[in-house]
Amino acid sequence: MKILYIASIATKHRHFDGERNKSKSVKDCLVSLGKIKTVNLSIKSLQPFSMLRFVALVCFWRPNYVFISKAPSGGSLILSILQDIHFNMKKTIFYSFGRGLYNFGEKINPQVLSKVGTLICETPEVASDFLAVGCKRVLPYPCIKKYYQIPQPSIFCQKKILNLIFWARVTEDKGVFDAIDSVIRLNKIEKRFTLSIAGGEASTETIRKIKGICKNYPDIIYYGTSFTITGVNTYYRLSKYDLNIFPTHFYHECVPGSVVDNLIAGVPTLSTKFNSYEDMLKPSFAYFLDDTKVETIDRALSDIYNNQKELFQKRNPATIFAKQYSYDAFLDFLKKNVLN
Repeated sequence: MKILYIASIATKHRHFDGERNKSKSVKDCLVSLGKIKTVNLSIKSLQPFSMLRFVALVCFWRPNYVFISKAPSGGSLILSILQDIHFNMKKTIFYSFGRGLYNFGEKINPQVLSKVGTLICETPEVASDFLAVGCKRVLPYPCIKKYYQIPQPSIFCQKKILNLIFWARVTEDKGVFDAIDSVIRLNKIEKRFTLSIAGGEASTETIRKIKGICKNYPDIIYYGTSFTITGVNTYYRLSKYDLNIFPTHFYHECVPGSVVDNLIAGVPTLSTKFNSYEDMLKPSFAYFLDDTKVETIDRALSDIYNNQKELFQKRNPATIFAKQYSYDAFLDFLKKNVLN
């Protein structure tokens, strides 16, 4: 089987972007299925040359399938090119990331999308959106991550200080400053928390502001891009935390890969009720915020601190649930439902 894969894939300099990380995981899965050739659209200045290479491979290498991993706008453009060069559209697979058609407007061509052989999206709700614009075969499948069995502590121990992590893109709409404000307020009463901030995509102004806060509040630690997930050892490092705090209000939130990282590591999550949150977060390993008001976060963190045994009991269910995002699970899904 020959598969031509086109996507924007994480690189050394762009490895905190959700779409790029998810695309790299898809590629890693596909390698085991046969001969794979990849066209990487990550570097914007090289995209015209990458697209020429893509067309040449379609025409002369003659793949059995063309597999696209993109947001809807980019995927729609690639599908229109395939249609123009008369590729068999039944052999196209489009894995669309994020909240589907939400906020893309005129960047999407529904007629082109409707011709795709199989469209994979991250949640059933998003699948309904694609079916509504004429897509005939839409299959929901969530985020993909390489799974590791990370051992969890077996004996509960009450802690004087809980170590929290904010592990996401370090931006205001992901809730980083909401998390910071809450920890500062609570620790003024009694030191009960540390907060590590890790992730990429932060603006210079955001980094400057957070580093300024860290100077005044040593319980807030900024790791930024120096903290990343690259394999089993980094999951062990992540597993040392007690709670992932994720008060996101990002408008395009769907299936955040950073939350899956914490599931693999066995770290429970305190999260807002973002779009489709119920598909990936369950009460057995998560806590939920009704809003991002600092007072709401304060109450939730205080309750968690005062009920640490419940927090401890959420660790193993998190690691078990994470298996549904594994490479093996995704390959089984493709073999049963897509590739034939």
